[in-house]
Amino acid sequence: MKLGKKPPRHDHRTLRLCAYLASELPAPLLCVDWTKPLPADLGEMRNDQIGDCAEAGPGHLIQTWTGNRGDMLTVSDDAIVAAYSAITGYNPADPSTDQGSVLLDVLNFWRQTGIGGHRIGAYATVNHANTNEVKIAVDLFGGLLTGVQLPESAMASIGSTWSNVDDATIAGGHCMALVGYDADGVTFITWGKRQRATWAWWTKYADEAYALISTDWVDGTTEAPSGFDAAQLATDILAIT
Repeated sequence: MKLGKKPPRHDHRTLRLCAYLASELPAPLLCVDWTKPLPADLGEMRNDQIGDCAEAGPGHLIQTWTGNRGDMLTVSDDAIVAAYSAITGYNPADPSTDQGSVLLDVLNFWRQTGIGGHRIGAYATVNHANTNEVKIAVDLFGGLLTGVQLPESAMASIGSTWSNVDDATIAGGHCMALVGYDADGVTFITWGKRQRATWAWWTKYADEAYALISTDWVDGTTEAPSGFDAAQLATDILAIT
């Protein structure tokens, strides 16, 4: 399996979710699982071959959003790789160009151009160290695009719950769709499968997270599957950005 997330790049113009969320929001639900209607195998989107995890992450969020609203849509592997090429200059004929992506570049491309015909309207950073904010954002937005510094122990235990927080040997940066949580930890989709990790693991290795406004999740006229009416939120965030 391949990685491919470059270190975070920060832009002072990026909206911070914590500055927008109202203080009267209810306490987060005890558990959220947006993977329930999804099949077991969602496809690796070539991330088993090349370092396009930051483009595969949006692909898995699109599957999650559409699968919870009705029929699941899957962006083709070719469209995911085309986005990777457009964002980074990756050339399938030249393996040396497989250098990975900066999540901020992916988010801007996703918003301005689209990935496989799907665009987001806006995005906001989520404080990955604040578990309550993470939980609320997963519930309201149907999942987050996240980045971690993946330790070697995680690479060696794919499919098992990641819990080792004592591993200082980092294999590299990795992007995953965070699509659920409970009292014990979080649920990602990565390399086409569900992957569990403890909260302690998440707190140790996460280095960025983003909430996204997408018509694949809420179209501005109906409530999202979370039960949250995001029409006004979408309007306000678009105005801010």
